[in-house]
Amino acid sequence: MDYILSFDVGTSALKAILVNKCGEIKQSAQECYEVNLMQDGYVEMDPTEWWAAIIKTTKTIMSSCDVLPNEVKGIVFCTQALNVIPMGYDGKVLRPAISWLDSRADEEASEIVEMIGGVEACEAVMGTVFTGMDSLPKVRWLMKNEPKTFEKMKCFLDCNGYLTYRATGEMVYDIASASFLGYDRESASIIPELIGTSGFDPEKFPRIVKSFEKVGNLTAMVAEEIGLTTDTAVFGGTCDIQATTIGSGMAGHEEAHIYLGTSGWAAVGTNKVATLSNGGGCIMSADPDMQLWVYSTETCCATYNWFIDNFFGSEKESTLIPNIYAFMDHLVELIPPGCNGLIFNPWISGERSPVQDVFVRGAFLNIGMLHTKNHMLRAVMESIAYNLKWCYDSMENDLGQKTSVVRILGGGTKSKTWMQIFADIFNRKIEVVKDSQVAGAIGGAFLAALGLGMYESFDDAKQWAMVSQVYEPNPKNVALYKEEFENFKQSYEELKDFYKKVNKK
Repeated sequence: MDYILSFDVGTSALKAILVNKCGEIKQSAQECYEVNLMQDGYVEMDPTEWWAAIIKTTKTIMSSCDVLPNEVKGIVFCTQALNVIPMGYDGKVLRPAISWLDSRADEEASEIVEMIGGVEACEAVMGTVFTGMDSLPKVRWLMKNEPKTFEKMKCFLDCNGYLTYRATGEMVYDIASASFLGYDRESASIIPELIGTSGFDPEKFPRIVKSFEKVGNLTAMVAEEIGLTTDTAVFGGTCDIQATTIGSGMAGHEEAHIYLGTSGWAAVGTNKVATLSNGGGCIMSADPDMQLWVYSTETCCATYNWFIDNFFGSEKESTLIPNIYAFMDHLVELIPPGCNGLIFNPWISGERSPVQDVFVRGAFLNIGMLHTKNHMLRAVMESIAYNLKWCYDSMENDLGQKTSVVRILGGGTKSKTWMQIFADIFNRKIEVVKDSQVAGAIGGAFLAALGLGMYESFDDAKQWAMVSQVYEPNPKNVALYKEEFENFKQSYEELKDFYKKVNKK
């Protein structure tokens, strides 16, 4: 039988799966790596750790199943987006990757927007406005602040491009990743004038490839290193948002989903290009005939895990608590919906959507003597749901209609308590798909299957997505959550000037 290796390369962990041509998971593995949180707003990563995780998970998978190396027909990467990895002319990384979480380049973003012709002109070209978290401003930051590195730079890659290069020796940019920078859908090429605003020569930009396009085969050195063969094809791949869209089974026109992982988003597929509200961005889908309207939040489960690490550290380490997340759910269920008026602002690393603000941060509001850390825990979970509802509402308002269903994917869906909170806050039926936490890797695997000729169209991806659970809203909680949601949104309006005052350097 033929198999595909797919790697979902997230912010703090890599999930690898081996699937057959029907999308059934034969084996899986996971590996974690470090995220370097530096001075406020600076976040960097070591790309070689991503590659080391690729090697380790591949060896783990292949040694723990009966699949032969020559049965692995394709490899694909679906990865975090908006990283900047400067590559030297010798093919080596010149400095650590500037992460998508990094917001250092706010000044450079303003400069680029001005060069384009202002906010309205930028929105007309990009469908959104550049911020300090986008790639081109970060490249411009390198030009201004690390000129020696910039001079040595042959090109810059994102996470997917870097891993594809390590596997094949080819430096490329997939379409979806390129659309974050400035991509002309009509000519199927970058917009040179936009790339040039970063200071980088657009003539040196890597070749652009489609998500299902074969880039090359594994090099002999890599094939030997990971125990596969040089007959294994490597495909263009895509970003995590686009791959998860495929894995959700909701990649068609006006089909939407929510992702609840380290970061999170609400996204809808459409054939329309538009300027979107509340930080939404119009980018290319993995399907070159489709667009994605994406309302992306910077931190979801990352915020949740940050709270557990700092407020429930001893419980997490206790041998008496075998599953910390099940224990958290138990504690949350002891607290009434709405947390007796306690509100949390979940924007601990700035925000992209539903508020486009690099200065905003986290805060507990309206805390009283009767509130406990269990109240705070539930407030964190509720606030993340509020934030994603705000994104989803923005998406539906821009779309001009309600979507048929609300489908949620990602690691957060393993919490039935959290999914019920989502159903109550959204006042909508919530669907969760099978293998939700690896939906991105499943979506990536389908792209390789498409490239290998196992399927004929993107519509066939629906065969790989099966709904496993459905959550209905509890009518008792709907009115309360409607009021608390408005309070949540108002808290940003009341505090945004304060956040800017204390965090603008």
